[in-house]
Amino acid sequence: MHLTQAIAAQRGPGIGLSVEAQLEWKRFLLGGTLFLGSSSGGNGMIFLGGRSAIFLTDSEHAPFVGFGMGHMETGALLDNPSRGLSLNGEVGFLFFRSLRIGRLSASLQGFFPLYDECNYGNSCSDGRWTPWASISVRLMF
Repeated sequence: MHLTQAIAAQRGPGIGLSVEAQLEWKRFLLGGTLFLGSSSGGNGMIFLGGRSAIFLTDSEHAPFVGFGMGHMETGALLDNPSRGLSLNGEVGFLFFRSLRIGRLSASLQGFFPLYDECNYGNSCSDGRWTPWASISVRLMF
């Protein structure tokens, strides 16, 4: 479950859901994400991409820093959204690293589209750059 926020005027907080798969090896993590987010201002976002992270310690409960890239769609998702390449950054903390099931993470994510968001599609002269932020809590199965 995620609390999302479009960092732009007239867009309030919303909720988000994600489905993720990841592999962890020593202090490294590789994964893929399908993230769906909303805002109380009526617009939403979808991110589908890969990510990598590094754990800053070897401990059972460890902080991490991650980076990702993927396809993002923003705006009125069911009515010709703006879309394109997006970058993703994340800082967080992973609890219970030794468990295979039942791990918990808390993080702050930023989604940075490499395109301007338009009212319809990607063709407009008055588009604006709209990054998104997410406070995330994940329960991993």
